[in-house]
Amino acid sequence: MSDIPMETMIVGGGCFWCVEAVFNELKGVTKVVSGYMGGTVPGTPTYREVCSGLTGHAEVVEVTFDPTIISYEDLLVVFMTSHDPTTLNKQGGDVGTQYRSVIFYNDAEQKGIAELVVEEIAPYYDDPIVTEISPAEKFHEAVEEHQNYYNNNITERYCSLVISPKLEKLRQMHADKIKSVTKNNTNMEVIHNKDKQQFTMEVDGETAKIDYKMQDGKMHLVYSEVPFNIRGQGIGKILVEKTFEKLTAEGYQAVAVCGYIKSVAKGSEKWNDIIG
Repeated sequence: MSDIPMETMIVGGGCFWCVEAVFNELKGVTKVVSGYMGGTVPGTPTYREVCSGLTGHAEVVEVTFDPTIISYEDLLVVFMTSHDPTTLNKQGGDVGTQYRSVIFYNDAEQKGIAELVVEEIAPYYDDPIVTEISPAEKFHEAVEEHQNYYNNNITERYCSLVISPKLEKLRQMHADKIKSVTKNNTNMEVIHNKDKQQFTMEVDGETAKIDYKMQDGKMHLVYSEVPFNIRGQGIGKILVEKTFEKLTAEGYQAVAVCGYIKSVAKGSEKWNDIIG
């Protein structure tokens, strides 16, 4: 493990659900937190207040990363090419100052790199870049329901129509920076712990899991979780499919309650017999 400390960056480029999902995919990123920054109203704002556009805050993400794996400059290049930095206070259907394109720098070095990246990226766009470059202010963390939003709500209309296509574009443009897909998936084993009512799978020293509850003789799959360090590797889909194989072999009928499990079920032939 590197002795070099983790670094942070704060950026905003539309709805923070989208920006968070992008950075969750990247190698070297160890944590992504959605929140707000840059407002003129004192105190901690609520989501509703920020969405009104009256507080002056931008929806942002605070990204913690390992600079020995991915640089601040590379992260900014990904950021500047994963949203439209030429539309003022607007990203797609999201309109308002809270959705502005902004880079909040932590120090003079980050400011210089941000200015350089914007200058280098500018020729690739037909319209002028309007991305704001400002010193970081107090970061206000959003409530839990807005954290890891895409992974927790993947079947929702906004996620499927807006975020999923953005991630597909990201994977094509920056394939070398995406967390690698784990190989030898056939060797991964799902363990069924009946006492805990849980299916687990070990991957690279991390434990992915699916929780269930028994009701009316059926197994209700209520929650799935993949640790941050192994997200973006297709582990969630593998876990769901192998869990279904396991419970089917053991003679259980399953009901998909968790939204993510439902989304995998819809796209997999292995789930043809699932209930719910």
